[in-house]
Amino acid sequence: MEDIHKNNASTEESVQTIEEIEADKREQIAVLGASDAENCSFSQGYCKRQALYACLTCAKDGQPAAMCLACSYNCHDDCDLVELYTKRNFRCDCGTGKYHRKCKFDESKNHLNDENKYDFNFDGKYCQCRRPYPDPECPEDLKDAEMIQCILCEDWWHDCCLKLTKEELDNEDNDEMICPRCLCQPGLSFLRCYSISNTQTEIGSDECTKPINEPKSESGSFFFEDFRLKICKCVACIRLITDAKIEFLCDYADSVAAYEQIGIDAHEEEEKQADGQINNFLDKLDHNGQIKVAHGVSFMRQAMKEMCEKAQSNGGVITAEHTAELKRKLAERTEEMKRRRLNQ
Repeated sequence: MEDIHKNNASTEESVQTIEEIEADKREQIAVLGASDAENCSFSQGYCKRQALYACLTCAKDGQPAAMCLACSYNCHDDCDLVELYTKRNFRCDCGTGKYHRKCKFDESKNHLNDENKYDFNFDGKYCQCRRPYPDPECPEDLKDAEMIQCILCEDWWHDCCLKLTKEELDNEDNDEMICPRCLCQPGLSFLRCYSISNTQTEIGSDECTKPINEPKSESGSFFFEDFRLKICKCVACIRLITDAKIEFLCDYADSVAAYEQIGIDAHEEEEKQADGQINNFLDKLDHNGQIKVAHGVSFMRQAMKEMCEKAQSNGGVITAEHTAELKRKLAERTEEMKRRRLNQ
């Protein structure tokens, strides 16, 4: 779980290693790529899944509420926002009466979204310990904890709070997770039958493919990547799923992985289109123009390479001084090219 909505970050907070910058970029593409940054999602109704943000500045009387990506950028860009990552079946609350300001995209919004579900995540608290993230007063036993999202309640949990062994946490087959709070609820314990930790996979019959063995535990559980596809669809099992109101588990498109793939695919398509536009632009230039562009790109690459090499010698951290030097070099290069044109 990363803070990918950093519009109010200070220079000091923005200092990152090269590896962290690359990881942040990949996560932004995955999480935000399938969401629209320019148009409010309210008119789409309750979206199957979207990136959401809660605003602590504009919330009325402590009422939980959240907004879409576009509203976080355009309507609450100066606010104290809580990143909620993605949630299912949620309609944007911006301008609906839960916030003190109107939506810039649609000022006519006037009703509440009764089907939205809220929890303490909307107050910036997570896990059974209900601590913030990032945690300015993080206790010692949580400093190295990884945050993992439950696929049922969609709360985020510290891995050490899931009551699992180190071997269970380190299993390379771990994919989706259901937290102990959900699995201990009436009517949901049967999901443990599909967990990675259940090694007794004997099924009841040809009609019912749900494993007979149901492990007894108070811990959370991890599941294989394809577990949604393997959930039994017999009449009895469908009744269990329907009664528990977790029909979405049978839909792979509900998964975060499926949502993120949409963003990744969209980004790759945008890059292809951008490459095509660049090639079309270059084709229209004469030979001298193409050479100038090539020289400019080469200079930019060399300047970036030098900055990264200096950062690597500084522990892989790109500082404000590094970026300022890069800007200075590019500005000097621009002025030099202007002088050359004037002297021709």
